[in-house]
Amino acid sequence: MPSLNDIINRSEDELQRLSLQHQQEIALAQLMPVRFSQNIDAFQKYIPSIAEQFSSYKPSADFEIFCSENGIANLRWQASGNVLYGENPFDDCLQQLEAALASGGLIKFGIERQWDPFLQQHFLYTNVLENVLAEFRQQIDSGLDELPHDIPLMLMFGLGLGYQLGYLYERKNIVNLFVFEPNLDLFYASLFCFDWAPLLDYIAENKLGIHIFLGQDEHVIMQDLKDAVNKKGAFLSSHVFGMSHYQSAVLSSLQAQIAKEFYSLAMGWGFFDDSLFVTVHRDGVDSTNSSGNG
Repeated sequence: MPSLNDIINRSEDELQRLSLQHQQEIALAQLMPVRFSQNIDAFQKYIPSIAEQFSSYKPSADFEIFCSENGIANLRWQASGNVLYGENPFDDCLQQLEAALASGGLIKFGIERQWDPFLQQHFLYTNVLENVLAEFRQQIDSGLDELPHDIPLMLMFGLGLGYQLGYLYERKNIVNLFVFEPNLDLFYASLFCFDWAPLLDYIAENKLGIHIFLGQDEHVIMQDLKDAVNKKGAFLSSHVFGMSHYQSAVLSSLQAQIAKEFYSLAMGWGFFDDSLFVTVHRDGVDSTNSSGNG
């Protein structure tokens, strides 16, 4: 049975813990509007459409931003009581990112040697290119399969509060980052919790690219994705790294849709010979029609 002194000591420790947490909550409440204002100013500078959309945004669901004993902001949905992260959101995001970087390689769309019975131009040159690539593969080690430091295009499904972005840019040079966040409320919450302003400055100063896809309609997002890829250069879609930050039915559906259609962005351009065949057939049809009408 604990002694009276043990009970008193535990009570004093609990009071100190609660007092510290209360102080951290006060500090967070004072910091959040300042951070939000700085982030809105940064988006106004770099992505004005986001600043205009969220400067006076009204969330569709009730949520609470709170901090635990470590003072890091977390999010709780009022209706369900579900919490976005565990006791330490920074550690959660860091561990998830490091696991993704360690286990993931680039998604690559490649070419294969083709049978060329008609001596078509695209088969001729793709087969020559495949020979060069095969020789190159024999001269290098397995390190080619590891995730490089420079990543041409990364797809991030789910933003959450955004903490993983800081760790990401510390570890990799993301030339183009596409972030998909269907939940507008979560993005709005990130404006109070994550320091977007210095990240956007870093991206601009290093001439990197970031595109943030916001909203629930996956068909609209798919069209925006195609437009963004074509604007940046469709060649980027041939080497892609992807990760999911959290799971939801909307994100799972979006991932499935992108997986289904993304190949066409990289490889669905057709070939020069196809255009030649179309031209020949069209001229033949036009000539036949002219003869018949004559």
